[in-house]
Amino acid sequence: MTLKKAMGDVRVASLLGVGALALIAAMPAAGQSNPNQTTDTPSENAAPSADAAAVPSQPQASDPGDIVVTARQRSETIATTPLSVTAVTPAQLEAVNAITIQDVSGAIPNMVISQVGAGPSAAAISIRGVVFADIEKSFDPAVGVLVDGIFVGTNTGQLLDFFDIGSLEVLRGPQGTLFGRNTIGGVVNIRRSRPTGEFGGKIEAVMGNYGLFQGRGIVNAPIIPDLLAVKLFLQYSETNGYYRNVTRNIDEPRTRSSNFGAAFLFTPSADFEALLTVEKQVQRGHTVNPSGSTTGDLVCLVAPRNQCNRDAQDDLYTTFTQFDNPTRYDSPAATLEMNWDVSDNIKLTSITGYRKNTEIFFQDFDGTSAAFYETIRDQFYRQFSQEFRASVKVNDSIDFVSGLYYFDNKYRNFQRTFLGTILGGGRPVQYASQNAKSYAAYLDVNWAFAEQFRVTLGGRYTRDEKTFNNRFPGAFDVSAEDSWNKFTPKVSADWRPSEQLMFYASYSRGYRAGGFNGRATSISTSQQSYDPETVDSYEAGLKLQLFDKRLSFNLAAFQTKYDDKQESLIRRTPPGSPNTNETIVSNVASAKIKGIEADFLARIFPGFSLNGSVGFLESNYDSFLTLNPLTLAPVDLSGLSLTYNPSFTGAIGGSWSADTLVGQVTISSNYRHISRYFTAITPDPSNANPAAPTLNSIAGRTRPLDQWDLSVSVEPDTGTDLKPHFNVFMRNILDKRGISGNTIVPGLFKSPTAREPRTYGIEVGFAF
Repeated sequence: MTLKKAMGDVRVASLLGVGALALIAAMPAAGQSNPNQTTDTPSENAAPSADAAAVPSQPQASDPGDIVVTARQRSETIATTPLSVTAVTPAQLEAVNAITIQDVSGAIPNMVISQVGAGPSAAAISIRGVVFADIEKSFDPAVGVLVDGIFVGTNTGQLLDFFDIGSLEVLRGPQGTLFGRNTIGGVVNIRRSRPTGEFGGKIEAVMGNYGLFQGRGIVNAPIIPDLLAVKLFLQYSETNGYYRNVTRNIDEPRTRSSNFGAAFLFTPSADFEALLTVEKQVQRGHTVNPSGSTTGDLVCLVAPRNQCNRDAQDDLYTTFTQFDNPTRYDSPAATLEMNWDVSDNIKLTSITGYRKNTEIFFQDFDGTSAAFYETIRDQFYRQFSQEFRASVKVNDSIDFVSGLYYFDNKYRNFQRTFLGTILGGGRPVQYASQNAKSYAAYLDVNWAFAEQFRVTLGGRYTRDEKTFNNRFPGAFDVSAEDSWNKFTPKVSADWRPSEQLMFYASYSRGYRAGGFNGRATSISTSQQSYDPETVDSYEAGLKLQLFDKRLSFNLAAFQTKYDDKQESLIRRTPPGSPNTNETIVSNVASAKIKGIEADFLARIFPGFSLNGSVGFLESNYDSFLTLNPLTLAPVDLSGLSLTYNPSFTGAIGGSWSADTLVGQVTISSNYRHISRYFTAITPDPSNANPAAPTLNSIAGRTRPLDQWDLSVSVEPDTGTDLKPHFNVFMRNILDKRGISGNTIVPGLFKSPTAREPRTYGIEVGFAF
């Protein structure tokens, strides 16, 4: 089957699926007890109160002014949770057609999310300056993305569309106790809506510029009333892309993606439930690699002159590659969550997750029309996880959450690299594979030792094991294995002098496992593992609610100490290696990061609300000793800036709703600012002292982001159970452009990634 035919099949199947959902929606529903209900939100499909020790699947606030989260695997309001957490409502995301987690970048203090062009829907997520941007599957993420309680074990796939969001929480700072695995920066916790058990749903279509079309639908239905319910979901999206390839006279990357599946909720009794979700994500498209190379890069000796020495910020949306660069990505997954309320004070939870990725990725890394450096990557990835958790309320003063966790993943990568004549003209082939296992046990105890005081003590013990194999036919075939153990504690204390105010302070340690270099092209690098890195974080803050909870304000200050920091560097390989460069990770640095965060939410009057946030960061390396990527001579990079560490992030937004003659009208708007930051650690060639540089390459520095989004929606009152809606939206109204990332291979080429330009569209849909 050709890639073109596969794309067509995905599109036809997805459109037929949307049509089928629409047909089901149009059918009469006899015996509906609540035909107006659609999908769940955190305030619907209620669970136990915030005082319960058990963790509800869909928590409910007891007061309209409360926002309930499960940031500590307990149902609590944000105002009583002693850590920095932001809850983003589905309505905020849907208003501007935001369907990936990238759209909260900058809207949450000290959080940056950038797309990485070297992988399907790959993300570089930075929270409080902690980030690891490499998409190679032998490396672990630094920020945990969890979908329905399942940790996504790679940076690829994190930006695939999530149109069916029930709740989204962002936990800032290391979460090394309860969420555990490699969450040294924080956690993005996503939960989809649950089956309602009643017939209902919604169908939507979106059209916009750059060839955007989206079709999505959800249908809820009872299979056996009060016993078994199902939710069917389907989303299809296509776009031509906002790059223009002048060599091939086409728009890029021309992506097609779909996400479809079903969730089954089994409730045989009032104290037990099982939720099974099966799904598949599919993506077809093309990679895009603009040229950002300049004089001094080897590619500029063979590439046409107009493709080098360009303004990479302004000319970024014009591309030159001569190859088609197709991509295929398929990811089936299954999740089973079971909850058993043993008693009013004891709840047992089991979460089982399985996810598989297969992908083929053609990429012209140099971004020019010259045959210089191209790759084909054929990868397989599989992960399985199992968590058992107990939530226990001992008495009115003590409750705890404890559990066991197992994570098993493996990947295989077949890569062929095509080198131009100037690089020797070879076609080296690499076979790399890795098996990894992680075991953990954790305990988190809350103790209200006085009327207004509470202390939380927690810890997690983790063991990681990895086995790595790397083979270059005709050159070498080596294997290596290693293991690591770590205990990560957490302690916090909070004081509530009144119902409106809480002060808290905490210390926590985060841990990210060691590993092997999946892109190693020499024997020594293949066999040498790198060690775990640790983060020690100190935080103090306050949470305030005023005017009958119509105004909430949160403030936090923190300091993070990075030890044995893993750094990803691209360097030329030693003579005799079967390639010209390699990406290596080693524990070469330590750093300090400190900052302040604040956010507020104000419900001015019914139908009108405002929200805003600010974040300040100051970061620096304490030490960073490594080798010059070109000469392999010792170099001290301590004077360089950490990547994805903007000194300031800020956001302001609001929403106004009112009943009018045409129905309910809602106007939503938000503005985000992210100051400039570096996306790569590469010394600028103009540094006076190459042995101790003080400035990263300007090619890897972004422009400040100023993004203004706006939407206007109308929900006409038809007087029937069918509820239509229309939404007109525009994103990046000011059309602020620039790079969001840049892959810099010293001496060879630079390959930047662009920000999304101005986009707009209209959404039409109905709920039933």
